[in-house]
Amino acid sequence: MEAMAACIRENGGTIHTGTPVEKILVENGKTVGVRLAGGEEVKASIVLASGGAKELFCKMVGRELLPKALIDQVESMQPMESVLMVHLGIDMSPAEYQRNALCYYYGTYDIEEAVLSCRRGEFTEGDEGFLIYVPSVHSPGMAPEGHHAVTIYTIAPNTLAKGNWQERREDLADKLVQKAERYMPGLRAHTLHRIIMTPDDFKTITHLSHHAFGGIAPVMGKSNPSHKTPVKGLFFIGAQSESGGGVTGVMKGARTVVRSILQ
Repeated sequence: MEAMAACIRENGGTIHTGTPVEKILVENGKTVGVRLAGGEEVKASIVLASGGAKELFCKMVGRELLPKALIDQVESMQPMESVLMVHLGIDMSPAEYQRNALCYYYGTYDIEEAVLSCRRGEFTEGDEGFLIYVPSVHSPGMAPEGHHAVTIYTIAPNTLAKGNWQERREDLADKLVQKAERYMPGLRAHTLHRIIMTPDDFKTITHLSHHAFGGIAPVMGKSNPSHKTPVKGLFFIGAQSESGGGVTGVMKGARTVVRSILQ
């Protein structure tokens, strides 16, 4: 991230964090800039937008300015669900119990029912599976000597059928860590720091009304919106565009768009 930021600054660019875009400004079928949440308008002949397809096309641009076929495509998209994620800072070594930095622990073979139950708002608290990742194995600087950073997460519904994430975040995080202890004993006793990330937290961070951890669910015969939009100068990038989910796919898609603009 620092290398990318340095490249932007070296080429005359500026980075504005904590500055949400409220509206894509369009005149005569062309983008002319953006309006920020505070009301300030920034002129631009080219806009690269990431994030949610519905948020971009239906709200920030506006249905009335786009072809019906595109709006129908966007509204028929099935976003994936979110995750409950718990980050731990521990004063023990996980290597005794998990040799690899990342391991998936599966709890069911009925993947279809697991997905459907999650969409119904039913949360199984990790019974259907979760993963344990120790990022400090790959990046030792993420934890002091003799300590490790550990992340545990499992698929979770955006909206719970019972209660809500604000009320249940601590309890559900406790249960997920407890299940992880079946494979990595001592996690709770050796935890010095804990950060919980619920679907509500991810929605806030990503400015999405529905957080989709893996982007849009692949459906035969359906495709995500293309990078090039009907609005001249507006390009759609990110996990919900034709790039699809995943860091590699999103990076390749963004590079393709930039190269097409430069050409």
